[in-house]
Amino acid sequence: MLTLTQVWGALLIFGVCPLVGALPLSQWVTDAFARGQSSPLLPGKVGVPAAFDMGGTAAGILALLLEAAKGVGTVLLARHYFPTDPSWEIVALIALVMGRYWAVKAVGTTSILWGAIAHHPVAAGLTLLISVLGFTIFRERQQGRLLVLVLFPVITALSQANGIQVLLTACLCGLMAWIYQQEPEDLSVPNPASRLESRRLFGFFRSDRALLSLEKSLDAATVGSKAARLSQLMAWGYPIPTGYVLPAGDDPAMLLAITQPSVTSPVVVRPSIVGDVPALSSSAGQYAASADLTSQEALYAAMNQCFRTYERPSAVQYRRDRELPDGSLAVIVQQQVSGLCSGVAASRDPFTSQGDVVIIETRLGPTSQVTEGKYRPERFQVTVQANDLPDQIEQPDSWQIPAALSLEVQGDGDTPRRLLQEVAFLARHVERRSQGIPQVLEWSFDGDRLWLLQSRPLIPPPPDLPQPDSPALPGTATAKLSEASHLTSLVGLPVCPGSAIGELRSLKAVQDLRALPPATILVVPFLKASEIPGLAQIGVTGLIAETGGQLSNGAIVAREYGLPTVLLSEQRDRLQTRQTVRLNGTAGLIELLS
Repeated sequence: MLTLTQVWGALLIFGVCPLVGALPLSQWVTDAFARGQSSPLLPGKVGVPAAFDMGGTAAGILALLLEAAKGVGTVLLARHYFPTDPSWEIVALIALVMGRYWAVKAVGTTSILWGAIAHHPVAAGLTLLISVLGFTIFRERQQGRLLVLVLFPVITALSQANGIQVLLTACLCGLMAWIYQQEPEDLSVPNPASRLESRRLFGFFRSDRALLSLEKSLDAATVGSKAARLSQLMAWGYPIPTGYVLPAGDDPAMLLAITQPSVTSPVVVRPSIVGDVPALSSSAGQYAASADLTSQEALYAAMNQCFRTYERPSAVQYRRDRELPDGSLAVIVQQQVSGLCSGVAASRDPFTSQGDVVIIETRLGPTSQVTEGKYRPERFQVTVQANDLPDQIEQPDSWQIPAALSLEVQGDGDTPRRLLQEVAFLARHVERRSQGIPQVLEWSFDGDRLWLLQSRPLIPPPPDLPQPDSPALPGTATAKLSEASHLTSLVGLPVCPGSAIGELRSLKAVQDLRALPPATILVVPFLKASEIPGLAQIGVTGLIAETGGQLSNGAIVAREYGLPTVLLSEQRDRLQTRQTVRLNGTAGLIELLS
């Protein structure tokens, strides 16, 4: 039975400890020393490592003392009221963790560490000693943290603690492990305000095993699906630019030293998402990529920008809409290809994932000229039959088109026909190598060599949308023109099938998207991929883009959302605000109803 004093003690533990845990002391200290330049990704989550990282040594030491005082004070509070029952000390630490998690979705590792030392110095000391030795040898932070959470209750049990104390200790460690899986820690998020001396200090704890080459076999669970896919393609012999991967939370110092970007040797930064499902979501254009990086400072800033975009609202909304788990983001740093001509190719029709035609969109310059959708690309269709590919696709260089093979090319433009045939052959070769799954490729030609920059599964529109009877090419839309009056219909390029009726609004004239009426069909300058999730969320039922292509990032995401979309490059003056139209994304028709 509890005495009256112990009842008051229990009330204090359950009432005060969560409040103490919720106090963002490290955040306050860091803001004070860094003048508000702490990480925008982790508001309130800033811990001791981030205090050192962004506030400097003085801020880090002060934050360490304050967080340690929280843990030790919590244990001493429980010990004061329950001097003969150490189980209550663990209960107090659990309450501390819960308060921290409820407030800012974090653990408060430093507070719990010092609280554990105050609770059971021998068990905590042995656990730390063994874990530090293990981390020093294997340099894997995740495994080292797991080792601590497993060892502490085991050593506590071996120290002849009572059963309830051991059970509560296991619950505390299990709770911490669960939170670690749910939320990023401050060591895992680089910040542009971080200080060089602090990065060096915590580089040991971030682990130098971060430097992962694309030439190695990489695990998508560690480096994300894009990086793992590039390493696989490189192992298969495809022409992938050399590069490295930096997982979230790892020290970039070695990568910066090895990469050595310069004016004559620029690099690119690209995101690779841990936890995405490439067969269901492309993540096209949802996270920041950067090119033309010619210095270590520019590279470091671009890497930070890339990491930050993982938590921007549009990316969070995209993951929620696509039912993707929250994971993390790794950064790919590759040598930049000086593309004279670049583009995107779909190994099958983007509406049906069928047919023998490879769709290619291309422009002079880098691939971003096509993927961003800001410009109108040249469009081609190249027919590749199954028997055009070699039987032994595993052979080195079998992805290169035989000199004697000529493929049928349709479309107008200045892109060399032979280059288009090479791209189409490569696209269909990658598809067959990928167990017959249709692919979307990004490629670039530097004047001497064709490079493969990315390959991901082609994701067709949702199955409940109407599908075209033939590949979605300009000729298809033109053929439909005879079915509608020239006076009431406009013909564009179909991007996403489906139909919608609504009032027209122009993005250029809209000040508050949230004020759009229901069933709005929005006219946009181009399809910006990162805006599609927000437009779908507020109820936009169709899109009309003024320029771009069928394989831009925005077009790919529009199809994932099943948002009927048409590209209309001509006769846009016939579209008027508040006009009611019927949008046929399958045929590329816009019927003027009022």
